[in-house]
Amino acid sequence: MKKFALLFALVLVLIMALPATAQDDVDMVYEDVDPTGATVEFWHQHSGAREEELMAIVDEFNASNEWGITINASNQGGYGDIFQKMNLGLVEGGASLPQLVVAYQNQAATYQLVDGLVDMRAMVDSPTWGLSEEDKADFFPGFYSSDIFPTFGGQRLGFPPNRSLEVMYYNIDWLNELSASGAISFEGAPQTPEQFREASCAAVENPFSGATGDTSTSVGYQLSFDASRLASWTFAFGGDVFDYETGQFT
Repeated sequence: MKKFALLFALVLVLIMALPATAQDDVDMVYEDVDPTGATVEFWHQHSGAREEELMAIVDEFNASNEWGITINASNQGGYGDIFQKMNLGLVEGGASLPQLVVAYQNQAATYQLVDGLVDMRAMVDSPTWGLSEEDKADFFPGFYSSDIFPTFGGQRLGFPPNRSLEVMYYNIDWLNELSASGAISFEGAPQTPEQFREASCAAVENPFSGATGDTSTSVGYQLSFDASRLASWTFAFGGDVFDYETGQFT
């Protein structure tokens, strides 16, 4: 809750910074900005229970912040939908765009190709509006630095309100069945890529006895096609998606 409130406090200076180009933002001074009565449009992708929790935070901030700032948070679809709307808005000059928007790092980089974002370094480090060293230390270092872009001169083009984690679940009862029947050569969860492949292939030929619903097709592992899934699997197998010597994606 505290971190979201801090994020919204940072936004109040963002309102005043929008006319500036990204190259000048780090030199701007925000200490004398008066955010009283400001309204902030916030585009996000959250739905269901997450949106309910987000709106509770927004409502609390709107009711309690001393400057009378109002955050208007609205679901604009998924990340892809928001990306399209942002690109269209930037082409049209940016007048219809929000002051705060969610974005993957690659999307933020795309916006900044046309100076569509504000470098937040001066805001984050502002003695008046920014974060103390104690606040900064409360974030995982990797999360805190993930929105700093070396390709844009070290600009901070975002701030981490939340992070997702790739997690794999497994059906231990099914694995036990496969092991007991001799379909796989090990017990318990796979411990190596080779064991994972073995179990996945065996599961296709040996459906789970406790399966419910449509059991006409047995799937050992169904891989979804998105950037996060591809990257996590690549990293898990010791690979990378970027060649740092050549500066190219692989």
